[in-house]
Amino acid sequence: MKKIMIVTFSFFILTNVFAQEKFDAEKAQKQLKDRPAPEHYIDPYLINRREKKTEYLANKCNEELDSFFKQMDCKNSARNAFNKEYPPRGTDDYSEKFYRPLSETDLTQKREELIKLIKVISPVAKFGNEQIELTVDDLATEILFIERYLLKVEPRDYRPL
Repeated sequence: MKKIMIVTFSFFILTNVFAQEKFDAEKAQKQLKDRPAPEHYIDPYLINRREKKTEYLANKCNEELDSFFKQMDCKNSARNAFNKEYPPRGTDDYSEKFYRPLSETDLTQKREELIKLIKVISPVAKFGNEQIELTVDDLATEILFIERYLLKVEPRDYRPL
């Protein structure tokens, strides 16, 4: 009797799980049907950053160093200094540099702009555009920083399905 009850209960649970998964899949299809195709957004800041990076790193460590490790240390310190000066998008350093000085109304407006943009951009960058293209994760990180640390509101996940 106990085995029959366990089997019946297991069957009941499995049918509920499958029904929920079917419902979730249908809901996702409806949401995706109304969503436009994602766009690849090339960010002017990232283009400028890439150009300055080649110039910056070319000017550093161009003298002959006596060992490979000293050369690597020089390049790593130059790269770290460059990232401090021109932080990549989607990082806390970028958010600190560009969003911290804004007023609360400007922050709210910027957050709304980023939320609109996150709904239409591609979640992954095109091959070859990784350094200059904004992705959903980059914007989600910036929105999270604005909400949590600057506006002091409960952060939400605005990533599309």
